[in-house]
Amino acid sequence: MQIRSKGDRSSNIAIISCQEVIRHVQFEISQVMLQGMNGELSDVFRFLGDPGYRCHPFSDQGVLLDPVEDTTGFFAYFIAVPREDA
Repeated sequence: MQIRSKGDRSSNIAIISCQEVIRHVQFEISQVMLQGMNGELSDVFRFLGDPGYRCHPFSDQGVLLDPVEDTTGFFAYFIAVPREDA
């Protein structure tokens, strides 16, 4: 997935049309990866949140935690689900 500028809505339209097919997106992210992309974790959450996904981190035991819009963690696993599923 490529994070695009805030003004590029074509990627959001594609995600909206995929919500019926792709119900959940599981991903991992690290601060080092984001530094290499010149991005921030909030960019990823905003990219998925604009078309209606919520991003939830997992606990070490695999429990789904409350949704977040940013984090300072160095490395973490997340799942994005449509808001109506959360």
